[in-house]
Amino acid sequence: MPASFLDPLNQKNLKYEKTAFSLVKFSRQNYHRNLFQQLNIEFCPTLETAVIKRQAEYLAGRFCARIALERLSVRNYFLATGGKREPLWPINFVGSITHSDHFAAAIVASKAYYNGLGLDIEEVVNITTMENIKKQVINSDEMHVIELSCASIRIELLFTLVFSAKESFFKAAYPSVLEYFDFDALRLVALNTENQYLTFHITQNLCKSLPKNKEVQVEYDFIAKKSVITYVAL
Repeated sequence: MPASFLDPLNQKNLKYEKTAFSLVKFSRQNYHRNLFQQLNIEFCPTLETAVIKRQAEYLAGRFCARIALERLSVRNYFLATGGKREPLWPINFVGSITHSDHFAAAIVASKAYYNGLGLDIEEVVNITTMENIKKQVINSDEMHVIELSCASIRIELLFTLVFSAKESFFKAAYPSVLEYFDFDALRLVALNTENQYLTFHITQNLCKSLPKNKEVQVEYDFIAKKSVITYVAL
C-alpha cells in the first residue's frame, strides 16, 4: 500500500452490529493517478476532467469501500457510480462513503440487517461559516437545543455535528426515498454529549419506512482534533 498517500487508522468502535467499517487518513499532496492501478481500483471515466483534489478523495473513499466489502467477503467488486453520484453497492448490500480534506471512510452491511447506512466526516466549521449557513441547516428551535448543550462543547462543534448528522441521514435514507430532500426534513430534538448521539424527528413523510414524526438517532465521534464523524443505520 502506498504509505505516503494512505494511512489506515485504528477502527472506530461503531455501535451497529453486522457492519464493516474502514477509515483512513490520506494526503492529497502525495496523490498521483498511478495509485489507482497500484491499489487495484478502477479509474472512473467521470474523473478524467476532475481536479486532483476530487480524484484523491474518490480514490481514498473507494479504497475504504473495498476494504469494508472485503471484510464481508465481497472481493473484486467494481463499485460504480450512479446517475446522482451515489455508489452502486452489490446486490443485497447497503453502504455509505464519506471524505473530508484529510480523512475518508466507508461502512457496509447486508440488506438483511439494514435498509440504509449513512456516514459523514466534516471538519469543524468556524463561527463565520456557521453564521453564513445556519439558516439553511437548522431552525431556531434546533439552535436552542444546541445552545443548551454548549456548556462543555463549543457551539461551532455542536453545529458541525448537527450538519454532519443530517448529511448522514440523507445518505442512509436515499436508497428508500430515491429523491433529494432538504435539511428541514429532519429536526433536532436532543443532543446527548455524554453518550455521543443526536436525536431527530422526521418532519415529513419521506417514504413508507420513514414517516413523519419517526424518531432517528445518529451517533457521533471525533477524529483527531478538528474533524467529526457521524453515522446512522436505518
